[in-house]
Amino acid sequence: MPRRARRWTTWVFASYLLVAAFQSWPLVLHLGDRVTGSMDGDTGVYIWNPWVFAHELRAGHWPFTTDTILPFEGLTDLSLHNYTVFNDLVALPLQPALGLVATFNLIYLLNIALAGFGMFVLARRLTGRTAEAWIAGVVFACSPFLVERGGGHFSLAAAAPLPFFAYWLDRAWSSARVRDGAACGAMLAWGYFSDPYFGIYCAVLMALFVACQTIRVDVTGRSSGARVARLMVDVLLALLALAIVGIHWMAGGDVRVGGMHIEMHTLYTPVLVLTMLVVVRAWLAVRVAIAMRPVERIAPRIRAGAAAVAAAVVLLSPALYTLAARSMAGRMVTAPVRWRSSAPGVDLVDFVLPNPNHPLTPRAIREFLERQPGHAGENVASLPLVVLAVIVIAWRIARFRPDRTWVVVTLAFASFTVGPFLRVAGVETLVPTPWTFLRYVPVLGEARMPSRFSVMVLLGVTAIFASALAALGRQMPQTRRRMLAIVAALVVFELTALPRPLFSAAVPSVYRTIAADPRDVSVLDLPFGLRDGLVTYGAFTPASQFYQTVHGKPIIGGYLSRISAIKLTFYRTDPFLRALMDLSEGQTIASSERAAAIAAAPAFLASSHLGYVVIDTAHTSAPLQSLAIDALGLTTVASGDGRVLYEPASTPRPTSARPATSFMQPSPPVAIGQTTAQHGRAARPDGSL
Repeated sequence: MPRRARRWTTWVFASYLLVAAFQSWPLVLHLGDRVTGSMDGDTGVYIWNPWVFAHELRAGHWPFTTDTILPFEGLTDLSLHNYTVFNDLVALPLQPALGLVATFNLIYLLNIALAGFGMFVLARRLTGRTAEAWIAGVVFACSPFLVERGGGHFSLAAAAPLPFFAYWLDRAWSSARVRDGAACGAMLAWGYFSDPYFGIYCAVLMALFVACQTIRVDVTGRSSGARVARLMVDVLLALLALAIVGIHWMAGGDVRVGGMHIEMHTLYTPVLVLTMLVVVRAWLAVRVAIAMRPVERIAPRIRAGAAAVAAAVVLLSPALYTLAARSMAGRMVTAPVRWRSSAPGVDLVDFVLPNPNHPLTPRAIREFLERQPGHAGENVASLPLVVLAVIVIAWRIARFRPDRTWVVVTLAFASFTVGPFLRVAGVETLVPTPWTFLRYVPVLGEARMPSRFSVMVLLGVTAIFASALAALGRQMPQTRRRMLAIVAALVVFELTALPRPLFSAAVPSVYRTIAADPRDVSVLDLPFGLRDGLVTYGAFTPASQFYQTVHGKPIIGGYLSRISAIKLTFYRTDPFLRALMDLSEGQTIASSERAAAIAAAPAFLASSHLGYVVIDTAHTSAPLQSLAIDALGLTTVASGDGRVLYEPASTPRPTSARPATSFMQPSPPVAIGQTTAQHGRAARPDGSL
């Protein structure tokens, strides 16, 4: 790249760093002591990720396993955890100099800037216009989706790989060069290492893009044949519609048709059949022709595609190898897909709601989002109204017609985002969508939260917006600058989310006391529990993992994206741990269960090398405190910041150390029933055991 081009690119990227500071204001004033999400939410684990990644590497261990959390039943596998590996790698050289919290915040700001810059690069390729592309980058970086996810789902806020992938995909298809294909594959790997969902989104985007370039679909006129079939379908539609009204009016019930007895207590199946009949009726009503488009230079494009796959596989090899090892060990965890109760998508209205983070947005909009499944964190999908207005105006005034590929991409991802059954203004229509069936497709179904597809809808709409803005500029060249200034001002006003709520990154004083202890002991936080993306036992708070980054000692509980069934079974069958989790949930336990827990406590002490118990007095019930004190023989060490630090009656010392493993070789397998204490522990960062 020529020096002038490098200088120009640097200035553009610097402008998006300023955009990132604006989007997250006043975070830049509190880089070392505040974060944009609560430590009791997912934020605590996202900050823990780069710490444990560096911790394992410094100890000479494979970074996709750890013994710092969930120590029973062998090393904890992180291959299915949302590990944010890209952020972890960037954080490696920064942590020692800046501290963990400041490093985390700087990487968050970097991801915002990269998201805007990536959208700028893509939009400039699509439009050939710099100013229009820059505004598109601001739209993407400051979108309600990224702002909302920056309050907890930080992996989803790191969306920069998506526009960069789209850019290199378009470039690789046009040039058919191997190096462009390899860059495309590298962007897919970057996406996966930012959030595994992004790797899937990139693969789907590639499939849709290639399909649009190679398949032609023409819908022309009215089909002249099949009149009898159309009439039969019309009759069935009418009968089924009447049946649905009757079932809804009767709130379900039994129906007898001749000798048949049919029980219908919900409308899922009737509405599914009705939807399929509507699709059949539409198919019969029009003439559809599907043909392959002529593609020039197909062989070079195949080579470019192979280069993309090869680059992605090579870069993803550490994760793929670990996943393969986990699969062979029988420790894979998959989310079951249930027909009626799998994860829902967003309400159709969510796409056109005003920015819910704007200070002038009515509170009722936020309350509406909070009432939806997953609350606001999973349902903010607002498309900027200014963006939609520009597209409509360009359609009417400049006769703008968006690129067919981006229309298909946007509509396809929108159909995924609404989930398996359409919901409109809070009303469950039970109308099935393409995601109703696609969620059963291997790999694709692993993106089990359809609401998160909305980032791809945002990507598509922003790309169309950039082209619409460029079309308006060509239509009115004399007033282009004024028009762009007005649009930019309206975009900035609509997407303002200031000030961003900030949360303290302070660590309770008792954990400083634990950090000063040179012994290699573990810590038990009460309330206690296990959490992953599928199940929760007890009441574990992710803040415990953040506090671990200060005291550096293993903790008994843990929160990961996926926890193996073997670990879950061990924790749920151990009498002492099960009693702690049940009481942490607010349940009551029988006297016999309490006695069994106390009897099992000495074995727990011996295997866990427990050194400290920290009780959060505001959230720990009296029965739970009583059981822990009686079973473990606790004595008070210190207190402060709403927590009391205890020490158990005895703390056995470990006798072995977890062996270091090469960077490309996972730690040796551990037999079921063998605890980490028997297998050995990782050396602490200072070299002690």
